[in-house]
Amino acid sequence: MRIRDEDGSATVWTVALITVLLVTGCLAMTVAQITLARQRLSSAADFAALAAAQSRGCADAAYFAHANGVELGSCHFDGVDHWVEVWLPAPTLAVRMAALLGQRAPEIRTRSRAGPASSLLTNQP
Repeated sequence: MRIRDEDGSATVWTVALITVLLVTGCLAMTVAQITLARQRLSSAADFAALAAAQSRGCADAAYFAHANGVELGSCHFDGVDHWVEVWLPAPTLAVRMAALLGQRAPEIRTRSRAGPASSLLTNQP
């Protein structure tokens, strides 16, 4: 009987390849979820800022933020423009991936500003 040193090596390579593919797939899905959340958040921030600028109040900004599924972090009027900050908790897969690394996934935040069109022209000669 002949003893071969390579017996079972295909199983080891298969398990290693499956592990790499699963980790890569999870990372790709996490990046996709974060990208979609950021796009949704950016749109919601723009809607909330426009609502605040049109009505001259942050109550409408809070309403539009909530209607778009995000939380209003802050809203203020600087005399010309309305500034709005909105946030979302990190997607579930990002939270789980961060927990595997012993970290806490940060919430996703973005800001937007809206005001009269004339405020955009003040820097022009």
